[in-house]
Amino acid sequence: MNFFFIQSKCEQYWPDHGSEIFGNIRVELKSELKLCNDCIRTFEIFSTVNGELRVVKHYQYLQWPDPGVPSCPGPVLAFVRRVHSFEPVSCCPTVVHCSAGVCRSACYIAIDAMLERIKYDNMIDIYGYPLRSHEGSDYINASYINGYYRPSQFIATQGPSEKTAADFWRMIMDVNCAIIVLVTNLDDKDGHEQCYPYWPNSKSMNHLLYVIDPINENRFASFIIREFKVSDIKNDVIRNIRQYHYLNWPIGRVPDSSESLIEFISHVQKASDKFSPLSPIVVHSRFS
Repeated sequence: MNFFFIQSKCEQYWPDHGSEIFGNIRVELKSELKLCNDCIRTFEIFSTVNGELRVVKHYQYLQWPDPGVPSCPGPVLAFVRRVHSFEPVSCCPTVVHCSAGVCRSACYIAIDAMLERIKYDNMIDIYGYPLRSHEGSDYINASYINGYYRPSQFIATQGPSEKTAADFWRMIMDVNCAIIVLVTNLDDKDGHEQCYPYWPNSKSMNHLLYVIDPINENRFASFIIREFKVSDIKNDVIRNIRQYHYLNWPIGRVPDSSESLIEFISHVQKASDKFSPLSPIVVHSRFS
């Protein structure tokens, strides 16, 4: 007998028809337009707490496989332009989400930005485009992800560049992270950089207001455990942070050994339970 488990990628948070109550919010479906590749809905959102009423547009793209990329770029570009053409009366942010909030959401935002840039600069720059998390930061993309035992157990992010290493360490310190998990090698088989080495090997390393001192390094067959002392000079804060670096995950393929990956995850879990049971674990590869 075979069993198949289907993992939900997104809980439906809107009604198929009529209205539905979500906590203190009543959501009523006012209209729905189903197109070939996407669906446009109009909701009326009512707060039972303060009586505030809003109209919200909901754009859902239906042809983006997970994992994978759309089979044709044309419908994606048309969808982005369709969303961008909607101009609400008041200037307000657009909420973009996928299942994890890291990959497809970031792609959508980058595509939208590049379509705007090409109109004025006659060029695009994907890798030079920062998604600013807050003023003064060039750090690109990070998202909380629920774990099995507790919400927001992980932060999935992309590896920092030399330019954004200070912002990476600032994020580590801001969220009180004690464990970093790195699941890519520094270079691929052809010598192309896959991850900027944002940590020191033997001597102290400075990234603006952060000083990283190496404390210890333990090498195993398929991974390395490094320990650092990280000093925030501005706020006079010092923390010990461990980095777990898995070495046997080839680019574009699955790990060569499931046993070594399970052993690696076990080390991370034990360290988290011992040193930082309530702090998020930051996990990154090159592109998250």
